[in-house]
Amino acid sequence: MARECEDVHALLTGTGAHAVWGHSSGGLIALQAALTLPAIQKVAVFEPAISMYGTFDVSWIRRFERELDQGRLAAALATFTKGVGASRGTDVMPRWLLVPMLDAYLRMERRRTRPAGEATVESLVPLQRLDVRLCLRIRVSQPEKPRSSW
Repeated sequence: MARECEDVHALLTGTGAHAVWGHSSGGLIALQAALTLPAIQKVAVFEPAISMYGTFDVSWIRRFERELDQGRLAAALATFTKGVGASRGTDVMPRWLLVPMLDAYLRMERRRTRPAGEATVESLVPLQRLDVRLCLRIRVSQPEKPRSSW
């Protein structure tokens, strides 16, 4: 997380910005950066990936990492999508159907012409491992004592 906050600091310094926004694991980074970087005056997050009191099922993570290690990106993406509950459609779709559909999508997307430097979805899938590890480190295991001012 320290490295991510260093990156945020570099962006703020380079742009002169004083506000940050983050989604999912980016939300965690934005929150941590706001705690540690005085330059941040405003922060907005959407669905920060925080597991409060074990609310996120993490049983799928070993399978996800194994599939990534084996280079089975469509299978890993299916495991990740189902694991985080990304959409109702993929939640209810059986794996035997979802994995080939994602594989076809990744192949099609790989062939698509894109501007120089634009990443393929396929190249981004392994980066989800970093999101997962970051979220696991930030899990909240116990409730804090209630604040009397609330």
